[in-house]
Parts: sequence; structure tokens; C-alpha cells
Amino acid sequence: MEASGRNSGAGADPSTSRRTDVFTRSKGLSGDVIFSLFEDRDGNVWVTTTGGLDRSRAPRRYFSVKQGLSSDATQSVLAATDGSVWIGTHDGLTRIC
Repeated sequence: MEASGRNSGAGADPSTSRRTDVFTRSKGLSGDVIFSLFEDRDGNVWVTTTGGLDRSRAPRRYFSVKQGLSSDATQSVLAATDGSVWIGTHDGLTRIC
């Protein structure tokens, strides 16, 4: 995923002088509608969208029906203690081992 600001690539929040990044489909995210975010024990951030599931840390991964999800419309994600990842979709539940 490539981050960008709404208009110029990146912006600064004048109240905190901190940078803000915007992630969109046009910048590599699987979809523009985000349902949930989850950080696992390894520091991976998982993002569920209408277009699939994204993992933000290197190596970045994208999961969709082509990679075995029951639907591209993902709504929830949970990492289990055994390292597997459970993804709730519009068409059921998928586990990645």
C-alpha cells in the first residue's frame, strides 16, 4: 500500500505537527470501504475491505477469492494463538494457516 494525502500526497495535522497518510484503492489498498483493522502479535496490520483483505507489513499481502477467501467482501479478522488468521466475509468464514 502506498500512502498519500487527500490532495497532495501527504499532509500535516497543524494541531499536532504530525503527518497524516491516506490509504485508498488507487494507492494499492484492496478497497476504499474499510470494515475493520486488526494488529496481530507480529505487528502486522490487517485491513478488511469490500475488495479483500490486506496485510500491511512486509511482505505485504493481499487476499481475495483468488487466494481462497469465501468472498472479497471481508468484514472481520482475528489472529488465533496458533498463528492462523480467521476472516469473516459476506459468504462465510475463511481460515488462513
